Amino acid sequence: MGANALELAIAAHISGSISKAESFYKIAIEAGCVDPVAFSNLGLIYKQKRQFDRALTATQKAIELNPHLIEAHMNLAYIFRDQGRFHQALL
Repeated sequence: MGANALELAIAAHISGSISKAESFYKIAIEAGCVDPVAFSNLGLIYKQKRQFDRALTATQKAIELNPHLIEAHMNLAYIFRDQGRFHQALL
């Protein structure tokens, strides 16, 4: 179910169905998905909803799973920027 939920999440995210995408990302993760893209994209959704603690947790997990995932590092910088933590955004 995890892989299928991730595919559905990505499709919903691309089509602009953000709440549906969020639900499917959560289902995928709860089913044991460890794809860093799932965590990174969920973090992006949380950032857009200004749920910065959740965004930070999800994005840091994405980076833990794949330290080379540029999108996750960019999301992390944007989270810090949106929180006014400019020094951390630059690191």
